[in-house]
Amino acid sequence: MVPGTSCPQGSQWTTLSYTWGEHPAFVKLTAENLIRLADGFPSTLLPPTFRDAAELCRSIGVHYIWIDSLCILQSGKGSTEDWLQHATEMRKVYWNAHLNISADWGDSPESGLFTLRNTGSLRTPLFHFRKGPLVGPVAIGCYQDEMEGYSDSPLSKRGWVLQERILSPRSIHFCRDQIRWQCSNPPFYKSERFPDGFDFGFVYPTFRKLSTAPSTLELQSETGTLDYLYVANTYSELCLTYMDTDRYPAFGAIAEYYCRRFNEDYIAGFLKCHLPLALGWQVGNSPSASSSDTVSSNRPPSWSWIKSNVGTGISEAFLRSARSNIGQAETAVLLSHYVELVDPDNKYGQLKYAELRMRGRLATCVWDTTLDERGYISLKLPEVPFPVYASRVRFDSFANLFHTEREQVKVLVLCTKEHEDRTQIHFIVLEKSNCDATKTFIRIGAGVLEFEDAHDVVDCVRRLPLHDVVLI
Repeated sequence: MVPGTSCPQGSQWTTLSYTWGEHPAFVKLTAENLIRLADGFPSTLLPPTFRDAAELCRSIGVHYIWIDSLCILQSGKGSTEDWLQHATEMRKVYWNAHLNISADWGDSPESGLFTLRNTGSLRTPLFHFRKGPLVGPVAIGCYQDEMEGYSDSPLSKRGWVLQERILSPRSIHFCRDQIRWQCSNPPFYKSERFPDGFDFGFVYPTFRKLSTAPSTLELQSETGTLDYLYVANTYSELCLTYMDTDRYPAFGAIAEYYCRRFNEDYIAGFLKCHLPLALGWQVGNSPSASSSDTVSSNRPPSWSWIKSNVGTGISEAFLRSARSNIGQAETAVLLSHYVELVDPDNKYGQLKYAELRMRGRLATCVWDTTLDERGYISLKLPEVPFPVYASRVRFDSFANLFHTEREQVKVLVLCTKEHEDRTQIHFIVLEKSNCDATKTFIRIGAGVLEFEDAHDVVDCVRRLPLHDVVLI
């Protein structure tokens, strides 16, 4: 084991993505064993996945491998400082690696990379055309079948792995059924079943080097920054062992990528260009989202989607439509923001505190605690006394739905949208904070109300009082 600074200039390295497992008992770097491990140790001390990865490195002529549990101090003196430093540098570790070795099928380092499988199932399915432009054998693939064993693997459910896969220039995936190969620049995907490959861009967005300027198409259509929302939604469904401390750092390298690429500011999980409209995210419609507490008070701030431990929805279509200003009125305004970081040198890392100062229209609301089949609740605005055509509202947690003091709850209108046959009001549900400030709120939900009477609804919204509020 050697420090990265002692490696010859230009040295290549690989990285290893793996699952720690429920009770990790394998060797880890600590302040107590640092010197002993640096002096060398037998490979038998390593778990099978680490040994297999090292053997793979030797076979391709790469002399170094980066494994988090052996390259970051896990305990002892200096471990907190070492972790904060590596969290800041994580993007560079994976971005500049020669290869990422991905132990997809294993549920712990004891599983190893290799497994017995039915090689007969790896034959490429061919369809023979006798006439037409595709005369001869043509490979026929089913996305769902091909992705089985990859997207559903134990590793694919881990939060840290998303940025490891996205940022690595190339990855080799050891799955239960076959080995898969993914390259990001140019993007392609190959496997033992499809050795000639096919386009992999539909699974993850195309990622190019940070030094490459955004294309004119990306800047005009906002395709690039909206891709960020796709990745954020994917990340929100993943698991972390240390949810309260790792939620922001495990997404930090992805956030840094987009902020650098599009010269955007970053605010607690959001690109600034998406605010305030992206505050209308909703928790997912899984059973856990409607029947348990999906939000931890230890994950500030209340308005960030990163606080949720179930899937969130940040609608790309809505943002694209809303920001076009077609039929839009009464949009809330972000006045300023303040973020306090655990590590002041890493604005993409863990937060101590964050707040938004906004100006918008506040309304009172009433709601029914009964959930419909999609997990939505019925909510009404007394100041907008028109029949509600559709109510798509979710509270952030089950506790918010039943135990909130209703007189402390307000709705902040994010925007209204007029369509040919209906008008929409997009809003977030706020509860007055316990702090002394009178206009300080926490977010407890979000939703959309649809009305059939367009102009009268917009007029009612315009008559709502305009307030400056603080969201924490």
